[in-house]
Formats: sequence, structure tokens, C-alpha cells
Amino acid sequence: MEEKRLEYEAREKAIRDYNQLMFEAKQNGWKEGRKEGREEGIQVMIFDNLEEGISKEKILKKLQKRFSLTAEKAANYYEKFAENDYSTKNISNQN
Repeated sequence: MEEKRLEYEAREKAIRDYNQLMFEAKQNGWKEGRKEGREEGIQVMIFDNLEEGISKEKILKKLQKRFSLTAEKAANYYEKFAENDYSTKNISNQN
């Protein structure tokens, strides 16, 4: 009887462990998805403002306001998406 109880407890523990692992994986997936979506929104905002001929300084202020970014983080995103992206340079040169 003791052996059956130990098997049952081991099975229950394995199920709990599996469920916890799946829960954590799902949470991490959601977190990554939100992060990617946020970055995509920032990128689109930068591209859209560049197409409109908006100055770098004004774009940085908008990023800080709309996405609650520090000045440093806004500048990092601007550099990442605007200054290092060939297609963006083409867009801004067309204006």
C-alpha cells in the first residue's frame, strides 16, 4: 500500500512540475511578445515621423512621451531603427 501511495505522489509531483513549467513558458512567451510588439511600434513611429520630415529631436521627445522612455533609451531606439537602417535613410533622404 505504501508503494502505491509513493507512486501516486511521484505522479502528482510530476504533473505539478510539468504544469508549472508550462505556465512559466507561457508567461515568458507573452512577455517576449509584448516586448517585440512594443519595439515594432517604436520602429513604426520612427519611420512614420521620418517620412513626415520630423526632426530627430522632436521624434525623441515623442518617443519619451508615448512610450515612457528615458532620453537615453529613446536615443538608443532612434539609432537602432533610424540611423542604422538603410531603408530609413532612403526614406529620410527623399524628403
